[in-house]
Amino acid sequence: MSTKPLILYTASTPNGHKVSILLEELKAIYGPSISYEVNKINLGQNTQKEEWFIKLNPNGRIPVLVDQSRNNFAVFETAAILLYLEQHYDKDHHFSFDVETQPDDWSETLQWIFFADSATPPRENRDFGSVAPPEGLVRPHK
Repeated sequence: MSTKPLILYTASTPNGHKVSILLEELKAIYGPSISYEVNKINLGQNTQKEEWFIKLNPNGRIPVLVDQSRNNFAVFETAAILLYLEQHYDKDHHFSFDVETQPDDWSETLQWIFFADSATPPRENRDFGSVAPPEGLVRPHK
């Protein structure tokens, strides 16, 4: 088990990158207090569907963040992880807004996070489906 307070289980996907980017930004501002380990998950081998991973995220998807400094608290889903990191690790609100003193800004941020998290992937799939060649969607038999 890692000695670093945060463990990120991720892969090289857009959702995986979002969390890595915020962690690096937090580390640049807050220094060594933001210390984390990255464990790359092999999606091709379905590592995210193994029993140990399902205990961290019942949905069996990346990314997952485990906060060892908070009793191994596991957070899954990209938007939830970003909000968690802002709540617990961005105390000076460099990347977030204070819900008490900036409630409208905080609410607007949530709106954009939820929009990006829920609307973007279906749009990508829809758009790809409209331009993909039909023969590219049929898998040849071997």
